[in-house]
Amino acid sequence: MSGPWLYARSRGLPRAAAALAAVGLLALWAGEGPGSEAGVPGLVAATAFGPLLAAVALAGGLHTAMADAERSASRAWWPRRLAHVLLVTALAAAVLGCAVAGRDGGAAALAVIRDTAGAAGVTAAASVAADARGSWLPVAAYTCAVHLPPPGTPVGAPPWVWPAQPAAEPASWAAAGAALAVGIVLHARRGARSRRP
Repeated sequence: MSGPWLYARSRGLPRAAAALAAVGLLALWAGEGPGSEAGVPGLVAATAFGPLLAAVALAGGLHTAMADAERSASRAWWPRRLAHVLLVTALAAAVLGCAVAGRDGGAAALAVIRDTAGAAGVTAAASVAADARGSWLPVAAYTCAVHLPPPGTPVGAPPWVWPAQPAAEPASWAAAGAALAVGIVLHARRGARSRRP
């Protein structure tokens, strides 16, 4: 087996791709449905919690049992880590965006792409600060804090609350893009933190 394929298998990328396909089907189903039992419209549920499920799929592949070996290796690992996060993020954004592309005049697709990018950045950054397997927890807390209160965007919501902003709001894209860039750079340079027993 070649190096990239070994890396992909060791990080569970085939499982992540399968999980993202399932998330896309779930988002497609939720986006077409009339609503959930809690009264939240299905499209809102798909655009709000689809990126969270994508972050969970990403987090599962950021963990490595050989973090110290990677840091001491003669070959640089940052290109692989960079490509890994970019590939999973792009795949998740494409799958989720296509799942809701026909709804809400395209605004839902833009919102879910933006939110997926921001969620991936937060997850990648959290993997550097804590064990990668739990790096999706900050995204989960953030998503719930933004979407579980009564629906409706607060007047004057700050740009860093990008999921609560309209899809066409440039400041929300800048905030989500900044989160993605910081997360990718941190993870590419340092890798996931290894939690020791």
